[in-house]
Order: sequence, then C-alpha cells, then structure tokens
Amino acid sequence: MSDLQRAWAKAKLGIAHDAFDEAEEEYAVDAPDDDSSSASSASSVSSTGTIVPTANQRLFARPNGVPRGRTLEPIPWTTYFERELYMEAEDHSVKFHAYLSSPVEKGPLFVMHHGAGSSGLSFALVGSEIRKRMPSAGILAVDCRGHGSTTTANESDRDGTPGLERPWRWRTNLAATQPFWEGWFVGLSKKFLAAPGGKLLLLAGTDRLDTELTIGQMQGKYNLQVFPEAGHFIHEDMPEQTAVSLVDFYKRNDRSKLVLPPKVSDLLRQGKKV
Repeated sequence: MSDLQRAWAKAKLGIAHDAFDEAEEEYAVDAPDDDSSSASSASSVSSTGTIVPTANQRLFARPNGVPRGRTLEPIPWTTYFERELYMEAEDHSVKFHAYLSSPVEKGPLFVMHHGAGSSGLSFALVGSEIRKRMPSAGILAVDCRGHGSTTTANESDRDGTPGLERPWRWRTNLAATQPFWEGWFVGLSKKFLAAPGGKLLLLAGTDRLDTELTIGQMQGKYNLQVFPEAGHFIHEDMPEQTAVSLVDFYKRNDRSKLVLPPKVSDLLRQGKKV
C-alpha cells in the first residue's frame, strides 16, 4: 500500500495518524483490485517461488542457537554397545579389546574389522542401524593391535624411552621403497575371488577396480555396491545405507531357513523305495 492510499484510507475512515500501527501494516497483504491484478500476482508468485511473510511465520527470526545444558563431551560407547570385552592371547603378548552387542537367540553376529588409524568405535553408528533393521543381530567390533584400547606387552618399552639430548630430524627416502609397493597387494584380488562363501564389496567408486575384480563382478562372483557420495570410510559417512546393504546381503545368503530334501542314503537306510 502506497503512502497516498494509506493517507486516503485514514481520512476516509476517520483514523488518527498516531493510531495506525506501522509494524502490523508491514505484514499486511494488499487485496487485489480486480481479476487481472490477481492473475498477474499469482503468475509472479508461481514463477519465482516468492512467499509473502506474515507475522507468525518468523521467516527472518534469529536461530535459537545451541540448547542450554548441551556439552561437548564425547558420547559414551554404552550408547551403541552393551558391554566391552578383553581377550588375551595365549602368549600374553597382546590383550585385545572389543565392543559387543550380543545377538538374540539364533540371530547373526556381524564381526567388524576397522582400518588403520581407527578403532572399533568406527562401527558404532552402522552397528546401531543394523540392530534397528534386525533386532536379533549382534555386533562385535574389535580394536586391532596398536589401536583403541588394545594393549601389547612391549608398550612399556616405548613409554620408557628417555628424552633425546638434542632434537632429531627424521627423513625417509620414500623412493627407495617403491619396489615393494606392488608386492604388498599382489594376488589380493585373486584371493578375494577365490574365498568361499558370499562376498560383498562396498566402494565409493569403480575407477580403481583392477581387471580381475571387474571380470569377477561381471561373472557374478561377488556383489558390488557403490556409494559415490561417500569417502574412504563408507560405514561412517553413510551408516544407514551401509546397514541396509549388509542386512540385505545377509538375508540373501541366509541358509538357516532352507528346507533341504532328505538324502537318498537316508531314505534307503529307512527302507523306503527311491
């Protein structure tokens, strides 16, 4: 509403200038004068996605911020796992630490093995998502040697090293290790394809698949699931999608509910004709 129209309305209705609330007038929507103006306004709104704000929408209100009482303390592991275990090797050289959520009755147990620089808590979210979709499933996440709360017998030697008298600057000739790079992974794809049982490979992209894995995937030797939006740790970046893939893979390969026909030898032993 223009200033001229506002002044005319005040004079027509006998309203004093100071009685008019300018704040409420800011949110008032002009009424269309005729059908042509209404059609023009509707087309403008639909084409640009413009929404006229009202007093109760609070479109430009400030965010509330962090709720009071919320701290930056880490979430306890008991939020995702039932208990922790310590398993010591026979030679007492290492004591492995693990997080466990026990399976219910005859439910499956998902054993999680993390990568370098991580820990068993890396599977906290995906384990929680798995149990949402399969409440009878169990989750076992182990802290590998040198990671998490797993301890080794020679850690005291490392802690007891005296301080150096002068600082050292360590330099490693990485080029000298190049002949050993390929040897670390030679034959790994072939061993993966030759392993018995069902196999599922989760990747963030297929650009690094070698020839053996590409041919094996075309031949149906394993299942391949690609998550283009994920990073190196797929189970941390996309825990829900990872849990769905793992649960579906288990259900497709679950043979506990299969009813197999009796063997011929058993029928003959029972005196039945075959």
